[in-house]
Amino acid sequence: MPFARLQRVCQRRLLLPLLKRFHPAVRARVGPWTLRVDLRDDIIGYLLYTTGEYEAHVQRLFNAMELSGATCIDVGANLGLHTLALRDCVGPRGRVIAFEPEPHNFDLLTENLRTNGPSPQVTTHRQAVGAAPGTCRLALHPTNFGDHRVTTAPARDATTNSPAPTTVEVPIVRLDDTLADLPAGAIRLIKIDVQGFEMSVLAGMTRTLDRHPDALLMVEVFPEALRAAGSSGTALVTRLAELGLTGWEFHEHRLLPIAPAWAYDLLQDGKDVNLILGRNAEKLREVMTRWWGRPLSLPTRG
Repeated sequence: MPFARLQRVCQRRLLLPLLKRFHPAVRARVGPWTLRVDLRDDIIGYLLYTTGEYEAHVQRLFNAMELSGATCIDVGANLGLHTLALRDCVGPRGRVIAFEPEPHNFDLLTENLRTNGPSPQVTTHRQAVGAAPGTCRLALHPTNFGDHRVTTAPARDATTNSPAPTTVEVPIVRLDDTLADLPAGAIRLIKIDVQGFEMSVLAGMTRTLDRHPDALLMVEVFPEALRAAGSSGTALVTRLAELGLTGWEFHEHRLLPIAPAWAYDLLQDGKDVNLILGRNAEKLREVMTRWWGRPLSLPTRG
């Protein structure tokens, strides 16, 4: 790490406890963007403020996908880091549709889009995404603002009859409904990061996959959260295969064949992994060859 950057990281970490307590909303320079982050968020907010980056390999993937003029879907947009990267990749002729249900994260998302240049090609929805339209409860994580989860927890405390302090009611939509008016074949990428609610998202997007057969999917497999939602890593990876999707495990510095479905429930201690998938295996191979910088064979399961 260059000395100047190391010095900045150390200074910011020393200031962090004071800022977190008295002025948690700060700005962080991240690549070409200036982002408003919340230092009460011990993961994304902390890393963006102290290091100036988060999941840079994902942003490199977006660049490798040659997205100019394409439509991309960001399900679980958080404060908008990847939404901004996709906006810049699709350009003025493309489109990004971002979903973020949690009100505070959504406010950060809209502010970060507004303060980083014109974004007419971005549509934001303060909604969760699932199998059927309606409403749901979102459980709010106190220190990890990227780990809010759809929950069955009651809206009110049974003892005091007061509103439950850690949940919020949010609208929920189905991708097959929301994206029905898009021209067939327009979608190039669907990113899904919904903290265990992935099975429900997939259940509501089967027509979308059929109408956009060349679309690539980036899906998080987080077995701890999947189990809390009544599913599992095994069930999710099995379902992705049933939908005709193949690909790789997508890590910062390597790609791995997708393991047998049961292996994903062996991830422990809150670990997760991203999968990059597509029905058009040749299209996916071309994209990942550009990302990796060397020829790749067609993906196969481990």
